[in-house]
Amino acid sequence: AVKRGLATLRATIDGALDAPLASRAFDLAVGAALCCRNGRRSTPLHAAAISGDEAAAELLLDLGASPRLKDAKGCQPLHRALWFGHEAVVRLLLQRYTLPGAALHGLSLHEANHALERPLYIAALRGHPRCVELLLQQQGGGSILEDVEYCDGYSPLHAACINKNITIIDALLAAGFSPDSPNKYGQTPLHLAASGSCRLDHQLAAVERLLLAGADATLADERGLTPALVAKAHGRDEVFEVLKTAAPAAAEGDGGKKKGRRRRGGPR
Repeated sequence: AVKRGLATLRATIDGALDAPLASRAFDLAVGAALCCRNGRRSTPLHAAAISGDEAAAELLLDLGASPRLKDAKGCQPLHRALWFGHEAVVRLLLQRYTLPGAALHGLSLHEANHALERPLYIAALRGHPRCVELLLQQQGGGSILEDVEYCDGYSPLHAACINKNITIIDALLAAGFSPDSPNKYGQTPLHLAASGSCRLDHQLAAVERLLLAGADATLADERGLTPALVAKAHGRDEVFEVLKTAAPAAAEGDGGKKKGRRRRGGPR
């Protein structure tokens, strides 16, 4: 569709103007089209990212479309591609983040949207393991270990524990994210893994992975609830028993003896 539109534009301009002027007019028209916005402030590159159209995204980038521009919610095309899990478009966009001077042009893998959601957090929350893997690979060599602030202390590992995605939990733990980092409410990833009403086998696996990684089951959130008491409150008896075995005293009704340590939600 993009190629057809360009061909039509070229033919229209060529038919109306002399060759030198037509070429200049075509370049100006394409430049304007690449930056045009709809009611949501989305550019054509946003639209390609949302639909997962890799061919259109590649053509738009080759024509000069900027992956830096944000829509009405502060999302760059990368945020949108990650939200919908379009791996091919994510890979294509990430290539632009490695070009010399990318950071100077506003291309950062830690860029947040208006909800203060960063790329890795979005991929983890939405449950897209391959997108998480691509981001971790891109951020390899130490930059993933930067001390990054996350909105209300919710790290990508918190996000993965919300949807109980074991593959992503394993990847983030391996990358160095702490299983004991509390969010604004004193909840560690283990608190979030113990809550909810998802498939029991997924929930048990998430809790066990965190415990194997050294998660402290005695930490209490701002309400004084340990992960075991959170599981009990949600009627997850099997999860409660696993956590009770890990920390018997923390399964008592008065909660744990320690409050969740307030530190940033990034890696250990």
